Amino acid sequence: MVAQLQRQIDRSHSRIEKTALRKYARSLSKQIERTYRGSGYSQQQALNVLKSQAGSTKGMSAKQRSNKIFQQQIGLASRGAQSSIGQLGKEKTKIFYAATQNIWQGLPPAKRNKAIMAALGTDSMAEAYDKVMKKQSQAINAAKGLYKPIGVTDENAGFYNDMSGEDVEISPKYLDFITVIR
Repeated sequence: MVAQLQRQIDRSHSRIEKTALRKYARSLSKQIERTYRGSGYSQQQALNVLKSQAGSTKGMSAKQRSNKIFQQQIGLASRGAQSSIGQLGKEKTKIFYAATQNIWQGLPPAKRNKAIMAALGTDSMAEAYDKVMKKQSQAINAAKGLYKPIGVTDENAGFYNDMSGEDVEISPKYLDFITVIR
């Protein structure tokens, strides 16, 4: 399984996909090491972890496995956990889905990523992510705090005046800078 992942890493053209696959391969290798006697772990515990990780991708093609692994990394990033998405992973995930919202809006969550890939003409979630994020430099810079929010203008004053006094959850300001993908 680790050897298959290594071959897949070598074939991949996406930096972020390679990072996700490397992280997954390291995790599998670590669990394999824990199966050896004297590692301090019971073999059954380590094998259970291996089954939960490797078994979830068993029988998939390399592309399906890669997409699943990358989607797991997006899920980790969206929860603020460490992922292969890198710094600002939570913010980047919000930017990605906000930029592609018109593609997946109205679809069940399980079908969103497939719709995004189809609309962008790829079968790779990492490639779709790269395509979208290359156009989001302003939003990423805003998430880093490099831009000031738009604030109240003549065009949006009516909206803000109508909303005053209401308890409304507001989107993060960096989402004002996204480039919508069509």
